[in-house]
Amino acid sequence: MTTELISAHGWTWGHLALAAIVLALFFWQAYRWTLVSIPPFQRLFLLMLRLVWSLGLLWCLWEPVAQSTVRKQIDLKNRAVVMLDASLSMGISDQGDNKRWQQVRNLAGRLERLFAEIRLERTEWLAFGSHVRPWNEKMVPVDRQSLLLREIREVAEQQPASGVANTLFLVTDGGDTAETPAAEAIPSLRARNIRVFPLLLSGVAQPPPLARIVRVAAPQQVALNQAFDLRVDARLRANRPVSFKMVVERDGQVVGQKILQQCGEGVTRVTFPFRAEAAQSSLYTVKLMDAEGKKEFSRMSAVVLAKTRDVLRVLYVQGAVDWEYRFVRQAIRPNASMVMKGVTHIKGDKFLLQETAQSSADSKELSVLAMLQAGMNDCDVFVFSNVDPKLLNEESQKVLLQFIQKRGGGILFFTGNAGLTAGFRGTLLEQLMPVIFDEKPVLAGDDPKTTGKANLPPTLCALQLTPEGLASEIWGADAATSASLGQPPPTFEKYIRIQQAKPAAQILAVHPADQMEGKPRPLMVSQNMGAGRVVFLGVDGLWRWRMNTPAIQRDYDRFWQQLLLWLGGRVENDTLEADRSRCQPQEEIHLVLRVRKADAGNRLWVKSLNESEREISLVWNASRTEGKGIFLPVSEGEVIFTARNKSTTLCQQAVDVSAIDLEREYCSLNETLLQQLARETNGQCLTEDNLEIIPSLFHSKTETATHREQKPLWHEPWIFLLILGAFVGEITLRQRFKLT
Repeated sequence: MTTELISAHGWTWGHLALAAIVLALFFWQAYRWTLVSIPPFQRLFLLMLRLVWSLGLLWCLWEPVAQSTVRKQIDLKNRAVVMLDASLSMGISDQGDNKRWQQVRNLAGRLERLFAEIRLERTEWLAFGSHVRPWNEKMVPVDRQSLLLREIREVAEQQPASGVANTLFLVTDGGDTAETPAAEAIPSLRARNIRVFPLLLSGVAQPPPLARIVRVAAPQQVALNQAFDLRVDARLRANRPVSFKMVVERDGQVVGQKILQQCGEGVTRVTFPFRAEAAQSSLYTVKLMDAEGKKEFSRMSAVVLAKTRDVLRVLYVQGAVDWEYRFVRQAIRPNASMVMKGVTHIKGDKFLLQETAQSSADSKELSVLAMLQAGMNDCDVFVFSNVDPKLLNEESQKVLLQFIQKRGGGILFFTGNAGLTAGFRGTLLEQLMPVIFDEKPVLAGDDPKTTGKANLPPTLCALQLTPEGLASEIWGADAATSASLGQPPPTFEKYIRIQQAKPAAQILAVHPADQMEGKPRPLMVSQNMGAGRVVFLGVDGLWRWRMNTPAIQRDYDRFWQQLLLWLGGRVENDTLEADRSRCQPQEEIHLVLRVRKADAGNRLWVKSLNESEREISLVWNASRTEGKGIFLPVSEGEVIFTARNKSTTLCQQAVDVSAIDLEREYCSLNETLLQQLARETNGQCLTEDNLEIIPSLFHSKTETATHREQKPLWHEPWIFLLILGAFVGEITLRQRFKLT
């Protein structure tokens, strides 16, 4: 341990000595030329008193701190986690009647003996399958699922970070019934410095051939004469080249078929294009058969309801190419009731219209006026993203006013560029705006001198929804896609400083911290105007919402769909969701019916094979816009759920009920996945023959940690009393000797 005296202000000892000398000379000279004659001893005593309290003040100004540095040796020990597969596939007998579960138990015993030779800080034994739990030798494989990647991520996130690599041993065949990609687990492993060592099972038999439809995806509702795709995912496994036939029937009539070639194992996606030719509900049944069409391996259905409604047409106008347009285009692509064109400013008053991204022949230049006049007839919603208002002349602005007030269209002004907001003042566009801007609008983080304390550092912020915003059709439970949305995550860095919303406007979202006259600053404001609607969204982007959330979460997509549908005065039709497209007998199916209009006549019916149609009891929310129900199938076959209001069909859903053992389908040795986990975490695949190298995989590590402690020496009570006593003593003696 070493100790040194330092100044809290960074002053050196030289600074302190120089200040002390200057003070001493000054005080000596002060008493040397005094007009009152005093004895030398008394003069020296007065000088000492002044030096004491002066040096004491100097000591306090210097603020000395005693800093101690301590170095310690810290042993970083290894930790090991063993995950053993307890799913049903471990009960399979491979070559020579060798059960996999016996291999698992034997490998666990050998690992336990090897760990006894190593000084490990902790060893954790876990069984996994449908869920993670502690492992014991009396366990038997019973789980009907193997959620391998999800449970690896769950275990990894529970491990503490360490200076040495944690080690994860996997005893499994690598089957993942959820087909989770390895990319979802690897970041968690790397963040905790975890190496993965899979133990490959030996003698795994070649699994039997497999042909099964995994899922059928189609839009629940489409417009009349609208084109849509029926996408089919089939899981195929063949030890030799085999041909399969996929047949699609619509209401019992064959409408499409394709031949598939398969050798090996994997999921094949097949797309069938269709068009809604009649305003009715159609049942599309996909069958997977042999090449001759004589033997059926698997089937699954989907229901598509065609209604007479127009498609919402959106024109997205960009001031410059940005990320948001790409993400918005992807967000609305799954919604067949919406189409969007992109327009980008290139120079002067010219914009480039790109109807598709397939060829440059689809692109053409348009003037601002020509673009808006074309939009008056061909579009329902305009989105102006970072567009300079100066590009819109007075005639163009009149077109927009007419589009809103008489045509009943919708406009979204979307910008985080404060320099553009000044262009709205004194124009017809200012009438469209639901907000009033600050006289000097600036972006947060750009100019601290003018924005003051309300200004925030350039970090991501989240839109804070108001109660009105949560209850609106854009965010609420009865919104355009009949699905409620919650608070969005942090998405933007810069924003427009809005002074206030106009009296008739509605504030949907505010800044989480910045305030204006004690009230949160509005960021998203809407207003009805004439027959149309206008929304101003004053942030620099929402695309990070899509980037920073898992792919399975579609809140960003739903937000844009609902916002554009609301602006266009459209709403999605009612929806019926089932928590699975395939299940087994005696397995519950959870259903959610969402309707836009509450009505006591909304009912849900079910029709299964060889049974008459019967009603399913629903539990409704307070507004009767969302009802939940449960159905328990007792036999195999296709189940059709239908939501009706009296005689009108609202929506339908189909679920295939079949006794399928997923673990038997995922029973082959997935060595590719196990090799990937080992390779991307600096691990290694092990076999029964090289388990003896395990002790060499662990390396204890010793690090020297430096710890600094600081103790202030200038604010002790006795120092204050010494300074005060010296000062009072000098004053007293000066009065006694009659010194001024």
